[in-house]
This record gives sequence, structure tokens and C-alpha cells, in this order.
Amino acid sequence: MVVLLVIFVFARGLFTGDSSGGSDVVVAQPADQSLAQPTTAAQTVATATPRPTRAPTGGQAAGQSSGSTPGQTWTILLYQDADDQILEKDILVDLNEAEKVGSTDRVNILAQIDRFRGGFNGDGNGDNTRRYDITRDEDLNRVDSQAGAGLGEANMADGATLVDFVAWGVQNYPADNYVLILSDHGMGWPGGWSDPTSGGDPASRSIPLASRLGDQLYLNELDDALSQIQSQTGLDKFALIGLDACLMSH
Repeated sequence: MVVLLVIFVFARGLFTGDSSGGSDVVVAQPADQSLAQPTTAAQTVATATPRPTRAPTGGQAAGQSSGSTPGQTWTILLYQDADDQILEKDILVDLNEAEKVGSTDRVNILAQIDRFRGGFNGDGNGDNTRRYDITRDEDLNRVDSQAGAGLGEANMADGATLVDFVAWGVQNYPADNYVLILSDHGMGWPGGWSDPTSGGDPASRSIPLASRLGDQLYLNELDDALSQIQSQTGLDKFALIGLDACLMSH
């Protein structure tokens, strides 16, 4: 215990310069006394020269509205294949939820939806295909956005229908960035997006799977459609493509 006490007193002298503990340790003073004096004002440290902001990438800049930040205008394209007895209600609810946000001066929300007659009777009961420029409202039971000209019974399982919708959106609602969301049933690697009431003939497209699985937007058709969209619109790429369908993580 005596030894520990002596060590403690010695150590205390090292850190405090207190020689009363029997230590002869002397704390050295800085050679430059000005360094030991507190400064009256904080010294300003020069910052490195900031790098210039990288120019935004994306689609056409023609869609920029007055006063908008360059690179920050968006067109969201909702390809909603609700021509299905089971999913019609769910996809229609999705459309109503998009209305809770609505388009703004920087974000265009567009939708093309094909319904199924007799599947869900809410908010009308038809099987026509319609396009919408989504406007904001709080009613989740009724689509209040103004519909454009009806497209009749479009075949949402045909890649040409997808190309036509996206080309319409890009040409009429140009923006810096584009997002494409495709909603319906999915089958994984074969594809998805069926349309049983359109009268489409998948056999005419020389797709072997079609003889068993019927009229679908097969994955090779989706790939072809995206390539056609690029060539027709000059769009470099989508900021996001969302496959709102089962099994599409395959």
C-alpha cells in the first residue's frame, strides 16, 4: 500500500507540476510564450477550393419549368395493366394513391390504365384503356384526374402499346429524368402483364412460351420495347424502371 501511494504521488507531480509530493519534476514552459497565451479571436482556417458541381445527367432538359433547378424535373410513367379480374381493384387504388401526390411544376405523373369489365365495379365498370395526367385530390374511391382521349381496348400485353405510351409521355411531358413503372401479374423470367380481353394473338409473335402461357408481355418483348423507346424518343436511359409484379426479382 505504501509503494502504491508513493507511485501515485510521483505520477501526480508529473501531470500537475506539483512538487509538494516530494518530486523535483519541473514542467517545461513553451519556448515561444505567445503559444501559451489564449488568443482573443478564433483563427480562420482557409478551406480548400471547392470542386465545381457535376452537371446533372438524364433525359432532355426541355422540360424544365421556369425557376426549376436544372436536372430536377421528372416524368413518372405508370403503365397499369388492370385488365384482370383479381388485380383491377388494387391497381385502381394505386392510381388513386398517385392522385394524393399529383403532378407539380417539376414532376409529371402520367398513367395509362386498362380495366376489366365485371371485375371491380368501383368508380365505373368498363374495359377501355385511358391515359391520365394525374392531378392532386384526396379521394381514394374516385379518379378525378382528367382522362385524355380513350384508346379503346388496347392490348397492354403488346410491346407496341408500351412504346406508344412512353413515346407519348416523353414527347408531351419532356423532363430531365424519366421513371417507368409497370404493374400487373408477373411470372418471373418469362415476363408477365397479361391482357385476356384484348384479342391479342401471341402466336403471331413467334414466342414458343405463348402456346402454353397465352398473351403476355414476354421479357424479350419488353427488351425490344425499351430499345424502340430509346430509338424513337432519343432517351438515353430511365432513371428507374420498376416492375410492380410478382416474381420479377428473378
